[in-house]
This record gives sequence, C-alpha cells and structure tokens, in this order.
Amino acid sequence: MGKSAIANTIAVNALKKGKRVMLVNNEMDEQSIVNRLIANLYNIDINILQNPKKLDQNNLKYLVESVDDFKKNYPLELYAMNIKTPGQLFIEYNKLVDKGRKPDFIVIDYLQLFKADGKFNSRYDMVSELSWQIKMLASDLKVPILALSQVNRKCEERKDKRPVPSDLRESGNLEQDATAVMFVYRDEEYHENTKEPGIAEINVAINRNGTKGMQKYYMDFSHMRLSNLDNRS
Repeated sequence: MGKSAIANTIAVNALKKGKRVMLVNNEMDEQSIVNRLIANLYNIDINILQNPKKLDQNNLKYLVESVDDFKKNYPLELYAMNIKTPGQLFIEYNKLVDKGRKPDFIVIDYLQLFKADGKFNSRYDMVSELSWQIKMLASDLKVPILALSQVNRKCEERKDKRPVPSDLRESGNLEQDATAVMFVYRDEEYHENTKEPGIAEINVAINRNGTKGMQKYYMDFSHMRLSNLDNRS
C-alpha cells in the first residue's frame, strides 16, 4: 500500500528540519534505504539510482553532488538488519546519546520483524508484549517513535477494503497501546479502472492527542514520497 513511502516522507521532512532521525529497518539493506531517501530529497527517480551507469555526465555529476550533500547535511542514524528487539534499540540509542548524537525521532520498519525481550507461549503474546515495550521505550526515552505495522487479511474479505483498527495484525494491543494510528488505502490496488489512480487515502483512525479523519494525497513511488494532490506534476 505504500507504508514505507509514507515513513520515508515523514523521515525526510524531519531531516530537512535538522532533526536527527534514527531509522531502524529489518527488511532492506542500507543502500536500498539510502536510495529511497535520496530519491525523495533530491527529486531523482529511484530507478536511476538502482542503475546509475546509464546516466549521462551532467546527471551523474548531480547524483554525486546529491550523495555528498546528503552525507554532510542530514543527521541520519541508520540501522539495517542489526536491531531486533526493543532492548537492543535502547542500547544503541544510548550509545548515540553518549556520542553527542541524540536522536529526535525513531522510525521502525516494520514492527512484525522485531521480537520482544522475553519468552512467550504464542505469537499473539509476543506481539502484545512488543507493542507495550515500544510504547514504554518512547516514554522512557521521551522521543516519538513511528512504528510501521502490517494488517491482517480480514479487510481483503470485506466489500470495503479500507483497513480499520481491528485489522492490526496479530494483536489487539497494538490498537490499545498506540497514541495514534494511521492507515493507508489505495483504490488502484483493488480496482484496475479506479477513478483515483495514484491517490492514497491516509486515515487517522486513532488519535489520543488530537483530531481524527481522512485526507487524500498523491503517492509518488518513483521518488518514494507522499505529496499534496496539487504537487502531482
């Protein structure tokens, strides 16, 4: 549906404001993650980043300059495939603090690839505990955490495929523990002749500190970002 593109957009917006972002991803390698950030920041088609040898000299020069600018000016702390539990995340966070690089924001992509600290009788119990440990981690560190999550397949069985809080995969505690829950829905995933190609509905279904509601955006996968509808060009 594009949850990684949404998280990528939020992380980029934080980086642009000078916030130090701790990005933890257990699904992709470092190069793939950086490619997505650079595509968003510098308006470079991600397909070009995956095959830069095809660039002409001018475009290759811009790419090299963009990568150099990214390294120098954006305070990203990237962890790919090497943090598996909230306890490990806590340790790495404090290592950064000790180095004078305290993160302002943490992104986890995605929750079901983590494991809770401890032993559990079922997957349901483990994800429930994981949800609680992430919530307590945000509270203890006093830093916001954006945790991506899968939903179960029940929404596929309904006529209206839009996800609802009860669809959160494997544990109702995710619904209970989260301060806010946002869902993404793209009609083109289900209807080939949709009247809204490229459009993503972002539904704030739970918000304990603010308002709820749905708004539509343009999902630009070529640059791994979410944009206002008037920026589609």
